[in-house]
Amino acid sequence: MYATKMLSLLFTIQLILAPLTFSDTTVPDEPTTQEPTTHSPLPTTTSSDDLSTFTTTLKDGKDLCLKLKGEFSFRINYNTTNNKQRQDVDMPKDAVTLNSSSCNSTYVVLHIQFPIDDYNWTFTMKWKEADQYNSLVYMGLFYYETANTFPNTNQLNQNKTQTNSNLKDFKCEDNICYRCDSKQVYDVNDILSVEISNLKSQAFKFGKNNDFSQDETMCNADSDTSVIVPIVVGCILTGLIILTLVAYMISRYRQSSNAGYNNI
Repeated sequence: MYATKMLSLLFTIQLILAPLTFSDTTVPDEPTTQEPTTHSPLPTTTSSDDLSTFTTTLKDGKDLCLKLKGEFSFRINYNTTNNKQRQDVDMPKDAVTLNSSSCNSTYVVLHIQFPIDDYNWTFTMKWKEADQYNSLVYMGLFYYETANTFPNTNQLNQNKTQTNSNLKDFKCEDNICYRCDSKQVYDVNDILSVEISNLKSQAFKFGKNNDFSQDETMCNADSDTSVIVPIVVGCILTGLIILTLVAYMISRYRQSSNAGYNNI
């Protein structure tokens, strides 16, 4: 009788657990939903978040006359059939300094060439020295409006030149390095703007080590940042001191009040 009840109980338990028994069949993973591929209508040669740093030096005979380092990008307005568009083109990592670059006691002229869509673009910069100061006085870009870089352009494969010879940028004393880590946009004209970041520039005169001078003239954007940070830190510390004093006064007031109640 006891054995019969045990067999009946075991049979009941087996019936209950049967639906929970896992099959040996492998369950396939959930299907992966693939995001639709998107294409930018305005392609550039390099990513704006990871610009290539261009570095170059020029010599006047045996003497160094220019040392330049920075990340360059070009904002170019162009016409399409229907309206105007703007294209941003980054200077690629294979940019080179042309042998036509030159320098003398008054001017330093730098020609940088790089390929975009099987065409060679040329970016020119010119520095001028006067009264122991020097500055960038000229920027120019020679380029082609290709279909890949300038979608829907109405001037396909035509070469263009944008220049400005009245600039007064990167101004600093001779034998001093001009530095600007911040991203700055320099307007050449209403068609071309040049965006430069992480810039170090020194022209005409150098020390014995032929490297960037430790004495630097900083751009306004960097100078503003260097001034703002100490001010913000000072304000925070002042606020903490005030909060501490207020908390102390409240604590003293409560202690004196409690002492008064205890006396009563």
